[in-house]
Amino acid sequence: MRDKQYQVGFVGAGNHAGWSLYPCFQYFKDVTLTCVCDLDREKARKVGSVFGAERFYTDFREMLDQEELDALFCCGSAKLHAIVIEEAIFRGIPLFVEKPPAPGAAEMKILAEKADLQDATVMVAFMHRFAPITVWARKVMADKQFGRTMMIYAREGIWGGSGDSMVRDSAIHHIDFLRHLGGDIEWVQAAGCSDGDKRNAYAVTLMFTNGILGQMSLNTLEAFSYPNDAVEIHGDQGGYIRLDNWDKAAWHRDSGNLWAPPDNPHDGSLTYEHGWTAAGTNRSIKIQGYVDEFAHFFECLKIGKKPVPNHWDGYRALQIVEAIIESSKSGNRVILA
Repeated sequence: MRDKQYQVGFVGAGNHAGWSLYPCFQYFKDVTLTCVCDLDREKARKVGSVFGAERFYTDFREMLDQEELDALFCCGSAKLHAIVIEEAIFRGIPLFVEKPPAPGAAEMKILAEKADLQDATVMVAFMHRFAPITVWARKVMADKQFGRTMMIYAREGIWGGSGDSMVRDSAIHHIDFLRHLGGDIEWVQAAGCSDGDKRNAYAVTLMFTNGILGQMSLNTLEAFSYPNDAVEIHGDQGGYIRLDNWDKAAWHRDSGNLWAPPDNPHDGSLTYEHGWTAAGTNRSIKIQGYVDEFAHFFECLKIGKKPVPNHWDGYRALQIVEAIIESSKSGNRVILA
């Protein structure tokens, strides 16, 4: 239903929600953030009031009892996400939930099955699917000049944190992104090294069910002060796509001449890059895909369509997370059901 004002509530008022999610509401004039819940009521008030919320709670079930909401947002711990997913399914409230959607794949599978039984609406916030350079890259992948996709490579580095938590909480974005580009994954083989504390690294090979080969390089060794995200997508026609830090994409094409530029400049490599210099609002939430994932969720509400990525995408991402961790410890290939 398009001609209405949508009333939404939010569970969680932490740093990530305040920096990357709440600011997105300003882009949707037909959406009103009415209420916010956090264990710290003052934190809920401090964050929520900036974006229009007028009522604040410390118990999200009480909030749901008191408010008439068209949708619910949740950003907190994996444990909280799973609790809120189950409650939203029970109450029939469309839910937008951050990753990871549950502490583990087994728990998420149960929730996904319940969501299907109740025809529930659950969107898991894998925002990289909606980044402008992702949209551009998928158009390139569909171009006959790019050819058939043969291999996808992704790398991510962060500073500190346990290896398992890095894969579950951060690299899960890249795991879902590879599924978005290449489809479902058949098996995973991983190796890892660690100092036993906060310095960890993983090398991961993945085989997609359609024959595409995947590779991932993940670590907790890199400072946040310099860019560290990259994705490469290789076709079978001599070219590849490179995505850097969600603000630059390049399609490197075979110009047919090793020693000279192409006669036609349109035959060379193409680059799509965001500009950062113009004054304005926080464009990082647009560039990284946060605003457009909100747009997708709200558009689906308006036309009665189920948003994607959904609860099953959350389950499959967690399944791959656990396969990487298991394989890195056992040394064995893990077959995904």
